[in-house]
Amino acid sequence: MEVSLDEHGITVCSVAGTNFQPYAKLLCALGIPFSVITDYDEVNEVPRAYNRGLNLVRTIDGARDGEDTDAVISDIEEGSYKESFEKMELFGIFVNTDTLETELFDGDYAQEMIETLREHSFSQARMTLLSEWEEEEDTVDHKVLLKMIEQMGKGRFAQRLATRVSGNPVPDYISKAVNHVIGLV
Repeated sequence: MEVSLDEHGITVCSVAGTNFQPYAKLLCALGIPFSVITDYDEVNEVPRAYNRGLNLVRTIDGARDGEDTDAVISDIEEGSYKESFEKMELFGIFVNTDTLETELFDGDYAQEMIETLREHSFSQARMTLLSEWEEEEDTVDHKVLLKMIEQMGKGRFAQRLATRVSGNPVPDYISKAVNHVIGLV
């Protein structure tokens, strides 16, 4: 995005999970602008991000003025999940369409992710699998990919991947989240 987060006083914080509520409450109470980026996390054709987002909207709207939070929630609940997530963006909640790592692999980052994973001391079978994915990216098993990233360590993986991806496009929901906060500071 060619944006310096430091210049805007923006800090990226991992919450090590999906319990954003305490952070949202604290930041609202302190009047600190923020956005939340979360995975879609579909289970049985229902995105976990939906209820997660609705709970955050309740918290954020209540901190703003809370005059009619029920009406705000009812408005968000109307329509498809996609439409609901678009409405949640007004509250600084941004949702992807799957999981960050699988979206990056399926997008413009497959080669860089494979190169990064090769730095880890995986078994020969996993190294062979990486070569197969490199030959045919559409053969990737997302569950195995995520297990490999977790085995390497998400933080370590992200730091190493970051050195390889300059110039790659930023996923839309991430750029929207960053621009949301920039617009508030």
